[in-house]
Amino acid sequence: MSANTGAMGKHRTLVIGESGGTKTDWRIISGKDIIECFQTGSYHPARWNTDFLESERRFWEEKKLPSGCELWFFGSGCLPAEVRAEGKDLFKQIGFRKIQVFSDLDAAGMALFGEQEGLVCILGTGSVCAHWDGQHVTAIRGGKGFLLDDPGSGYYFGKRLLQEYLDGNLSEALNAELVQQIGSTGAVKKRLYSEKDLALPGRLAAIFPYGSFVESDRLHHENLRFFLREHNQWLEEAQRIGFVGTYGFYLQDILRAELSGYSEEPVTFLRQPADALTDYLLKHTF
Repeated sequence: MSANTGAMGKHRTLVIGESGGTKTDWRIISGKDIIECFQTGSYHPARWNTDFLESERRFWEEKKLPSGCELWFFGSGCLPAEVRAEGKDLFKQIGFRKIQVFSDLDAAGMALFGEQEGLVCILGTGSVCAHWDGQHVTAIRGGKGFLLDDPGSGYYFGKRLLQEYLDGNLSEALNAELVQQIGSTGAVKKRLYSEKDLALPGRLAAIFPYGSFVESDRLHHENLRFFLREHNQWLEEAQRIGFVGTYGFYLQDILRAELSGYSEEPVTFLRQPADALTDYLLKHTF
């Protein structure tokens, strides 16, 4: 990091990163002012390799942050202690010195509930459900990843849509739209198995949002109900329920209807937790 002597160098500088499966939201704070907001690709541990390290080192060198700035990073896949330790080492090599690494579930808990207890549900590219006690994640269900199972996620919806497409179960109109958007069934199989385009299913929820076609709407409903059934006991017992993630945010009307009468307080939805997380950290770390 640069020994910056400008405005940032005169105040405590905090860098907050909140990373999911596809992107990372960043906030740079000097004093108590947010001076920059931007996005990068995901910092998921699966991407941590030599090429990633060199690329990100160059990126952060160009930011010219003060040498004493602090990093608070919240990332998908960073719940295990050994992964957090690996993340600290990665960021140290990038150039940060004061480093805190947390799970994205911690970010969701802080953003949704602060110091209150609640049930965190992440419905983005992936899905997971976790108990937040006001300070820590105490229990977790799901989050096994797309290769095993991720019901309620955008990726899971994409997998189901592709299955129906490849099985020939869709209407002529939706089938034609899929051909235009992602190619023929033969081309899709090639992309998935020969070219290893495993990100393809995760992109389909944005291409076919709720309201696009009757069949895709049915799959959205099916996907959410699968998630709610899997976590039904926790949902019934929760005093507070909150959802984080783009997929759940844009389907919140369906979720609100399905969850009517579950919790004592209204269900909370955040498209992404970065802003609420930043507000929480500004109140509790400055």
